[in-house]
Amino acid sequence: MFNLLSKFSLAIAAFALVFSMGSCKKDDEDTATDTDLSMHLHYKVGTEDFAYDQVYTIDGVAVKFTLAQFYVSGINIMNDDGEMHSFDDLFLLAKPSQMDYALGTVPASFGDHLHMLNFNLGVDSVTNSQTEADFTSRDANDPLAAQNPGMHWSWNSGYIFMKFEGEIDTDGDGTTDSTAHWHVGKNSFLRAVELTAHEEMNENHTINVELDLSTIFTNTNLATDYQTMTMDNMPLATKVADNMATAFGVE
Repeated sequence: MFNLLSKFSLAIAAFALVFSMGSCKKDDEDTATDTDLSMHLHYKVGTEDFAYDQVYTIDGVAVKFTLAQFYVSGINIMNDDGEMHSFDDLFLLAKPSQMDYALGTVPASFGDHLHMLNFNLGVDSVTNSQTEADFTSRDANDPLAAQNPGMHWSWNSGYIFMKFEGEIDTDGDGTTDSTAHWHVGKNSFLRAVELTAHEEMNENHTINVELDLSTIFTNTNLATDYQTMTMDNMPLATKVADNMATAFGVE
């Protein structure tokens, strides 16, 4: 009789435990909320904060920037289970004057752990080959509309994915003396960026991303490699695009 009662009591306890665990899970699901996700982009040059017209020393060469902007597209995030959430049709024109960008709403079903942030530098081939009407009819606030300074070769030649301009010291006296420009575009120069985040998201969450502009000149000789319009200097354009993809990190 005692054994029978003991077994019955254990069964009741086990049932209560399972019911309790199920109730907790249901409570967790009920209290889960959507996340309004944004990205904060912090420009740096090495260990220094970025500013236009400030002279930096990169690999022993004096450099200053007068323009530094680029397109971001194909943004998506991944959780620990490998599930993706994409921000479809979102294009950003990243520039130092704007550090904060709203990405969109992440549904509660995604979970609260952000494992990776992924995006492309540039725009997809379909967007890059739009018609003149598509391009010229865009609202002035649309990042893909005509820009000043321009971020488009021409309506039928596509976007400039990355555009950096400034001055370089070419004679080694520490003073910038020559105009520099690195304009990178064309479909083959689209580059993917993958960043591991490992962040617990709350209702309003910001991913802090750092960009080190000095990285884009890795394996170049700044004193001589300071001009490309892509097609006139493909090797340098390729280096800049490849380096740019490695220039980001999560703060």
